[in-house]
Amino acid sequence: MRISSMWPGQLLRPPPALREVHFWCVFPDEVDGSLLKHYEKLLSPEELADIPKARTQKLQTGRLLARTLVRSTLARYVNGAVDPSSLKFEKNSFGKPKVIWPALTTDGRPWQPPGLSFNLSHTTSIIACAVALDSAVGVDVEEKDRKLSSKLTTFARKKLSSTEADWLQDFTDTREQRHSFLQLWTLKESYVKAVGKGISGVPFKDFAFGLETSPEAREFLRKVMELPADSQAKLITLDLARSVAQREEAASSWKFVLFEPTPDHIASICVEDKQLLHDDSTHPFQVKAWKTIPMNSDECLHEGALGLGISQNCNFSLF
Repeated sequence: MRISSMWPGQLLRPPPALREVHFWCVFPDEVDGSLLKHYEKLLSPEELADIPKARTQKLQTGRLLARTLVRSTLARYVNGAVDPSSLKFEKNSFGKPKVIWPALTTDGRPWQPPGLSFNLSHTTSIIACAVALDSAVGVDVEEKDRKLSSKLTTFARKKLSSTEADWLQDFTDTREQRHSFLQLWTLKESYVKAVGKGISGVPFKDFAFGLETSPEAREFLRKVMELPADSQAKLITLDLARSVAQREEAASSWKFVLFEPTPDHIASICVEDKQLLHDDSTHPFQVKAWKTIPMNSDECLHEGALGLGISQNCNFSLF
């Protein structure tokens, strides 16, 4: 069955534009259980076999929804050319997956699929997928009330860069310190996932983020995400240690957006800005965000969402 006949037409979308990232999230508690059997039909035998390995029913449902979100999100961009169940995936040596499109459409025609890259992140209460065109992308989502070490500054010394640990040490309010730690952690996760090497390939101590409150950041966030911006919105800078900088692109080629998709969650998107590398950054940088029930309904992410930070080195078209 063609995907266009399975979905309402308004759920099919054109691929992201240049310098544009799409963020899709699903909240497992909002998904009607009657849809789960339908979602199982989209998965490969290997994916189905992996689901029961999760310890609890809630985690099993999360695995099913995560795989469904990736398949349905990618398939919605090709105007019904392929069924989400026909997609295959392969992983690099660090475990980052990429999509392998079928050689033929559902009608048996040869075609040229779009150069979409994606990344997935999930907790028990939210699952998110970020998509970009011809650019590496990484995403991380965290629950704001996740359990953290009772000795947070000691933990930060072990896991983060010295400059980040020093910055966290200066917070006297434990709630602010906790929130700032989660911002740093989420940014770091999104970067190593975009690079495609994970923590083992790019240790967290090898690079550092700076977060500086700025009215400019609030203005950028309003334009880039079309969301309300926090009064303490931050400009984000990335400092790559020599060992990392020699292996990867310049720090300025990576763009970050930090935001709260809901008051209970924090998310970071990292994307490689290839247009900037080629001295063509006239196209406005944009992030579009939706919450979705896969193959059922979409809704723009507005209510309760809040912008927190954005790259200092972005070139924006403010209009």
